[in-house]
Amino acid sequence: ARDPGHLQLLFTDDLRAWASKAACSDSCSEEDKKFLSREMAHAKALVWDRKGLHHEGDGSSPGLEAAEVEEEEEEDAVTAASAETVVEAEGGTEDVSHPGAVTDAEAIARRLWHCSAVVGLHPDQAAGAIADFAVARGQPFAVVPCCVYASEFPTRKLPDGTPVRNYEQLLEFVASRAPGGARRQTLDFEGKNVVVYWSPGWASSVEATSAQAHASSEAVRNASDDEQDHLPNSLCGEQGSVE
Repeated sequence: ARDPGHLQLLFTDDLRAWASKAACSDSCSEEDKKFLSREMAHAKALVWDRKGLHHEGDGSSPGLEAAEVEEEEEEDAVTAASAETVVEAEGGTEDVSHPGAVTDAEAIARRLWHCSAVVGLHPDQAAGAIADFAVARGQPFAVVPCCVYASEFPTRKLPDGTPVRNYEQLLEFVASRAPGGARRQTLDFEGKNVVVYWSPGWASSVEATSAQAHASSEAVRNASDDEQDHLPNSLCGEQGSVE
């Protein structure tokens, strides 16, 4: 087994487009490398506190609602003691946050574009982007959403047109990005702990069932009344349910 590599980057549309271009090329151009350096510097300058993710020296965090700030404070209070215990157990103040840092541009592009799954644990603004990226690449995803950032994403809507304004709606929104529907599971830890997960095989199963039902319907519609008496049950609408 090996430790996973660490990439300190924001999961933006520009980064995903860069990874697609760079991963499909024989080598990264100087412009590709400069783009990556800018993105890494931008991410490194960010800090997280009770007001959300923002650049150091800038106390604002667009999109994080007052109620979410309060809820984050409550969750921080619950987990603070255990976090301190972990730091003490690992011995001292050594910076071990990024032991597997990866800096090679070509390697980063390949890891992003050819990953086997995409996972987000409290990914803030990237919750929807993770699902969209995984679906576009045909890879499984698992996301544990946290803050909604409703004002930062005013155009987010559920399939029925309802704006995404609260946590339950955010869970529904992430699940709705997946063809065939994603599933949910409550995880065993404090705070926001619902994981929304999806596998490409589920979409294929739903599509195959839909196609079979459509073919059966067409067969029944085109058959004469006398012919229908001799059709097998599978062509007469007696389809099994799919979980």
